[in-house]
Amino acid sequence: TPKKKLPKPSKQNLKNLEIMDHLSDLETLNLESPSNKIIQKYNYSPVKEFSREEERKVYNIKVSSDGKYAFVITAFKIFRISFETLREDKVLDHRRVVEGGFTGIDITSDGSKIIGGNSWETRAYLYGWNGRPLKKYYCKQKNSYVENISISPNDKYILLSCLQFGKTIKETYLYTIDGELVFRKKIPEIYSQFTPDGRHFISYEKDIVTYWTIGGKQIQSWKLGMDIVSMSYNEDKNLLLLGNSKEWFISKIEKDESKISKSVNIKVGFNFFPSESYSLDSEFKTFQKLIGDGNLILSGGKSGAYLWDTKGKELKFYPGHVRNVSAVALSPDENFMVTASPDKTIVWKRK
Repeated sequence: TPKKKLPKPSKQNLKNLEIMDHLSDLETLNLESPSNKIIQKYNYSPVKEFSREEERKVYNIKVSSDGKYAFVITAFKIFRISFETLREDKVLDHRRVVEGGFTGIDITSDGSKIIGGNSWETRAYLYGWNGRPLKKYYCKQKNSYVENISISPNDKYILLSCLQFGKTIKETYLYTIDGELVFRKKIPEIYSQFTPDGRHFISYEKDIVTYWTIGGKQIQSWKLGMDIVSMSYNEDKNLLLLGNSKEWFISKIEKDESKISKSVNIKVGFNFFPSESYSLDSEFKTFQKLIGDGNLILSGGKSGAYLWDTKGKELKFYPGHVRNVSAVALSPDENFMVTASPDKTIVWKRK
């Protein structure tokens, strides 16, 4: 919330994207059931717990590209955890960088730099762990702020999603890491994430999803009929997972980049993220993760993490949290798992 009342922004017209209203034309995607041998790969034991006292929300867990560190991103702080030493060796309290903390956060793949926006300025900054700004990336709309940030896997590009105060007008900007503006587009969906190949990105909000090239060309937009709070992409199988705490949607992305052609809907039999002091929302970027051969889903949930098949059957439960787990992650070799809730972060090791 801004400190003072801002002047009214000028009116702008938002051109609606063409949206596929139904998925009924898509061919059903048949995913093989995971074997017991594959399921047993995900037997983990807790090896380290980090207690939290004031972390109101846990938004995201990222793992460095070299597999050495996990980064737990919360409403107030960013923690770096070493898998080798099982210690938190770096902490950045971003409330000390900007008043109120960051409104959008992402971390480079090597974990050396952080990009954060805030509700006081129409820009985001590239920071070192000392909190000193290194680069600026601007929202060019008047009276707007950075709501969401995504860095490409190769650390070359940054997506900035900007929202205008008191309006629903949203714009997305693609910058190079050096600060050069590549494109500026009115995109209705405020949340965007790159695909692992770095050549595409997916934008989503509520029940609308759009698939883009990195050059800003729209490939396809479709309506799921369910709220979307999390996205995961399996690069090996070209599978996209979108969903919430009751329903998931898995789709096949065609290699010719022309469309999304196959789909499967998964209904979960219960709400595994019951509301407490906060509810599940689209800022929890790693609430779910598509793993294995694209036929297993690791998710957060009530008092722990869960392993599911693509029919919505619970296969494993990883307990130990008091509060709801809103972020999960695996190391690249899958030897470690990290689960995070407002009360604690747990590092798990494969048995």
